[in-house]
Amino acid sequence: LAKEPIAVGKIAYQILKLFTLQLEDPKPPLVWPLELARLLGPVVLGYTTLAAFAVLLREQLQLLRLRRTHGHVVICGLGRKGLFLTRSFRDAGQRVVVIEGDVDNNQIQPARDAGAIVMLGDAGDLELLRRAGVSRARHLVAVTGDDGKNVEIALRASALLPSGSSKDDTLVLGLIHLVNPDLRTLFRRHKIFTTAKDRLEVRVFDFYENCARKLLDEFPLDRVPISPTDTDRSVQLLIAGFGQMGESIFLQALRVGHFANGQPIRILVIDPDADRLKRRFLQAFPGVPKLCAAEFVAAEFEDADTHERLRTWSEDGRAVTTIAICADDDSR
Repeated sequence: LAKEPIAVGKIAYQILKLFTLQLEDPKPPLVWPLELARLLGPVVLGYTTLAAFAVLLREQLQLLRLRRTHGHVVICGLGRKGLFLTRSFRDAGQRVVVIEGDVDNNQIQPARDAGAIVMLGDAGDLELLRRAGVSRARHLVAVTGDDGKNVEIALRASALLPSGSSKDDTLVLGLIHLVNPDLRTLFRRHKIFTTAKDRLEVRVFDFYENCARKLLDEFPLDRVPISPTDTDRSVQLLIAGFGQMGESIFLQALRVGHFANGQPIRILVIDPDADRLKRRFLQAFPGVPKLCAAEFVAAEFEDADTHERLRTWSEDGRAVTTIAICADDDSR
């Protein structure tokens, strides 16, 4: 073992001399793994350099082609919804430009593999939206996961689309994802989007609300007919996981949970953080206790006590029970 540490710079210098076939000994012994490494080192370096150059060249060509592109789709935000929409538009034959702010997002490569142009940066930046061709797009979709950022994108796009700025004066359909119901109401009333001074036609939507509506339409809570005389029959809904999807199903159940016998729907929510989520939920919707019999249980869905509670509910022969599993983790 060496008694003195070797400088990092010296090690790097020796490695460089190795790849350039310059060793201290003019006649070193032939060691075939070392000789192979000498030959492959420059080859790997050259291949990596060419591959990186090819990627950069492809991206630059895509951006140049984008300057002449019309009728494409601009998607801001590359989460699960953004990637799903990217693939769906591409399957429909649409050209797609994605703007994503997280350079480490693992959805970037799948989006590029699907044929989308991915631009990295803040989707609320006016110049980046201009480079993405928003003024020539057919659709602008804001699904960043942040309501405030989605509103900002709509405002920036509105500034880029003044009325009469295009020869054909074609409207750009802006689909803005907002989860907060109060913000959706305020947004729809904002004068910027209620006057015809620009070419941006804004439509606000909530992905989770739409999914909950479709879910309970396809799988009705009262799938067993309930007549006015069925006074002892009830409808029960168990929601496992009270994130945005679970909350949306709860609210949709209240909207459709009106039955001929006049009995209120009974809803059980199971979530490890149920106590905190209950307080927040009832603060936002204080009228819920008057509309249903609701119970919030702080527990894991996999617990034995939870299974026992579920078994008890399921064995009630006069109750029509639906279980909605809404854990954020798909594998769970």
